[in-house]
Amino acid sequence: MGFRALDYTSSTHMGMAVRTHREDPWERIRLTHRAMPNTPLQFIGTGLRFISWEVAHPEFMQLVHDRLVANGVTRYVVLDPMHDMDAVRESAR
Repeated sequence: MGFRALDYTSSTHMGMAVRTHREDPWERIRLTHRAMPNTPLQFIGTGLRFISWEVAHPEFMQLVHDRLVANGVTRYVVLDPMHDMDAVRESAR
């Protein structure tokens, strides 16, 4: 369709998919990537948090980022609603 990128998902969205809808957000990412292989999928990251307001260990966050890439996400937006600039810098690194 000619999209530059699709602002596709976030950790909050993924948590809602699992908790509320009992869906596999990883499979949704894979299916969308297969259906739109030329459109970059974008993830909105919230610093060092994933599906929770609790700060996650940086190694866990690295695993999350690696899995996002392996499943088809190629763009990443870094933000932190708590304005934790150390977490933003760590996430961006």
